[in-house]
Amino acid sequence: MTEKREIEMPVIAFEEYDLANGMHVILHQNNNLPIATTYLYYHVGSKNEDPERTGFAHFFEHLMFEGTKNIPRGQIDKLITGAGGSLNASTSFDFTNYYFLVPSNQLELAMWIEAERMKANIIDDKGVETQRAVVKEERRKRYDNRPYGSLFEHLAAMVFKGTPYEWLPIGSFQYIDRAKTDEFRAFYKKYYVPNNSVLVLAGDFQRENAKELVNKYFGVIPKGNTIKQPEYNYSLDTKAETKVINDEKTPLPLTVNAWRIPAQTHEDAQALEILTNILSNGQSSRLYKKLVASMAIAVDANAGAFQNEGAGFFYTVTTGNPESTIQSLDQAVNTEIKDLREKGVTQEEFDKAIMQKTTEIVNSFKSTDSDAFAQELPPKAGDSPIVTFPSYSELKLKNGVKVFFVEDKRAPLVTITVRIKSGKVDVPDNTSIPLFYAEMLDKGTLKQNANQFNFSVDSLGASFSATTGAEFIHVTISGLNINELKLIQLLSEAILSPAFNKVELDKEKKKAISNLESLKENPDYLSSVMQRKTIYGLNNPFSQEQTKERIDAVTHEKLVSFHRSILSTQNMTIAVVGDVEINLILKHLQKAFAYVPNKKVKHPVTAASPLFEKPTVFLVDRPSSVQSNISVVSTFPKFAFPEQPELDIAVNVLGGGFSGRLFQNLREKHGWTYGSYTSSARYINHGTVSHLAEVRTDATDSAITEIIKEIKEIGTNPISNVELERTKQYLSGRYLLSLENPQTTATRLLDLDFYSIPKNYYTTLIKRYTDATSEQILKIAKENISKENFAIVVVGNASQIKTKLEKFGKVIVFDTNFIQK
Repeated sequence: MTEKREIEMPVIAFEEYDLANGMHVILHQNNNLPIATTYLYYHVGSKNEDPERTGFAHFFEHLMFEGTKNIPRGQIDKLITGAGGSLNASTSFDFTNYYFLVPSNQLELAMWIEAERMKANIIDDKGVETQRAVVKEERRKRYDNRPYGSLFEHLAAMVFKGTPYEWLPIGSFQYIDRAKTDEFRAFYKKYYVPNNSVLVLAGDFQRENAKELVNKYFGVIPKGNTIKQPEYNYSLDTKAETKVINDEKTPLPLTVNAWRIPAQTHEDAQALEILTNILSNGQSSRLYKKLVASMAIAVDANAGAFQNEGAGFFYTVTTGNPESTIQSLDQAVNTEIKDLREKGVTQEEFDKAIMQKTTEIVNSFKSTDSDAFAQELPPKAGDSPIVTFPSYSELKLKNGVKVFFVEDKRAPLVTITVRIKSGKVDVPDNTSIPLFYAEMLDKGTLKQNANQFNFSVDSLGASFSATTGAEFIHVTISGLNINELKLIQLLSEAILSPAFNKVELDKEKKKAISNLESLKENPDYLSSVMQRKTIYGLNNPFSQEQTKERIDAVTHEKLVSFHRSILSTQNMTIAVVGDVEINLILKHLQKAFAYVPNKKVKHPVTAASPLFEKPTVFLVDRPSSVQSNISVVSTFPKFAFPEQPELDIAVNVLGGGFSGRLFQNLREKHGWTYGSYTSSARYINHGTVSHLAEVRTDATDSAITEIIKEIKEIGTNPISNVELERTKQYLSGRYLLSLENPQTTATRLLDLDFYSIPKNYYTTLIKRYTDATSEQILKIAKENISKENFAIVVVGNASQIKTKLEKFGKVIVFDTNFIQK
């Protein structure tokens, strides 16, 4: 009999107090890594808005990045990213939150900026007009141009009717357009005051020093007037109401059922969270088992509790198959809810949900950012933290399988990932086979059927996932360390003895075919597939999309054949991260994976096709688009490219976030987009790079012109010393921040092995960044970014933009099935 182990719950020690001006302060010291987080919450959200000015609080959030009396316009993001940090903000119904994550020697800088914004933010017509355009593009991106994008807006208006929660924080165009500069100044003066805020500091600092900084920067800011929160009546007793939404961007039927519930401070809040787990957390949950697995009338079924400070609602959301009706989905959900009301939950369900919630809470302890004055010049940074690549062990099982181990004692958890070195490229005639291989690993084994396997996972509070990429498959299980043996047994069972049950396979194929209809309305999906087709050609395995024909061709026999062809000790690597004993975990892995066959697995050599001598435009016609999704794409060096660090710098100068040239040009200068970035993907033999933006339709050609200008400029003129140093600091800081997540370290170790990257790559990365020169960056950018043979991919309304796109080259038009018109 094995000894029962207890869960060792981490304890977060913190101190909280109030300044004389009313600001509430919470400090949590955590010296595990040299990073620190600041959260500044203002008790103002969309519920504080005038109904004739919806979206006002969120609009103002954007204005808080414009500049202050002592920080020039557009410099806040550059100061933080130049210090190696990251930043963001969000607006909810109840509050607005501003967030900095920085190396700990830059904590004072973050606090200085926040104090500057609280006492001396600049609000002028130029900033208002720029951000007005940006906010409108954010709304188009997140709501108006997305399948089911209007759903939550309709739901809030119904459930929260008669309260200040009935409109979303994003607001509506008519009120965004009416907002005036003087109104924002009055809003700032009223709500952005110390006595309406909470400051949270978490991370690597000494508590007494932190207190001194808090008092230095925030203690001198005067207290504001007392703020009275809006009053309203929110009764749980309400009449049933039904609304049908007809939207051309929603090809699958979807139904939402919602019930009013108390506010988040009510004593039932935690019980509602447990109820959410019972109904929809995992494949053994009630709604998934009934509607998706058993009745097969839905492709997805979820539940949740949406709780605000003063009101909330509990909801279920179910997406049906094309043949399903709203009535059948609604009836099935209501039957489950009725059964729950009349019979309650079983002890087995309750225990499983408690374990899931326990694991969720423990997971939240892993990250520092979740633990969570008349100075005119930025404060000097403290001593730079010493950055080293985390220690790890590289081991081998007796059968030759390589194992990487990274110890992480911050929380009683363990994550085990198996990388199988085969992917979509290994079945070039039908890439749906590797995709379904991963999808079927939790749909039953030779020992347990689908329901039994998923209950085994869920009852441990664990999570299981399997994903297929172009060149490899990841199978991961994670959970509490007291269950390490059971987790390994379930992982090996799924990998070594999958059943590929024909009934379960038919269900998954039906779901996949149903999802195809939704994907055709998703502009991001359309752009992603079209990008790959421009780079690889129409029939390359890298560019193959899922089609009904390919899905129909997947069979039990083909999955078994693929499984046998890729299962080999030479084709597998394991990474373990967690608070476990290395010898014990190795013993468990040794037993679980002892019978993996040892054989050579051949992999096809696949590379990108030669791109065009001149720029070519590939236009996917999506008539319902209210924005244009733009991607300028080209090929890139492979991951093991010798000058990778220098190339990282060039890419980030061009499109690496808020301070990138594309973002500053298209968003901050012109207001055409919510954001513009550069992304890259690297494979064994090559890579790709994409310069992305989603812009308002009438700015499509102008935005492409500016993107091309920036691409050419990066390889023509040396970058300035200021830009170079800021980018070096940003990349070095980002690398430091990434060390907080041991799973990132594990993935990097798997990459070192998979891509044959030199083992000293990560240990010398900071030095490579530091030593890079402007001349090196110019040379690398000219050779790898500023090339003339790029392709331009646009997803949008062809009738409005095709003619304007012809100035860039030949325009080839496709429909949303990728058939050339």
